[in-house]
Amino acid sequence: MLNDKYMVDYTEGEKWEGKRILVLDKNIASYQNATPATPFLNWELVEGLFRNPQYYDNLTIIQQGFSEDTPEVIIDKHEVMPAIFDKLPEMKMRYRKEGEVYYLKS
Repeated sequence: MLNDKYMVDYTEGEKWEGKRILVLDKNIASYQNATPATPFLNWELVEGLFRNPQYYDNLTIIQQGFSEDTPEVIIDKHEVMPAIFDKLPEMKMRYRKEGEVYYLKS
């Protein structure tokens, strides 16, 4: 029997099929049937940006990434988006939250 913790659970990604998504976590299974949005694909590389919204440069990079490639869905496993949205309220107005997921309002 294979150890499940070493395997990617692709069933998570079925929910987002055909959507442009941003996953703020190391688990990339959600990208399986979706299209990555924004340049922030690797959580380990961008975690510092999202965890430090007090720095203007970080907010500028995040805002630019969102404006150039807006995600329809943001999966926020680490609850970093509330602090980002506090600093960028115009971005917050574009999304509605359900649990750890933000959906672009239509």
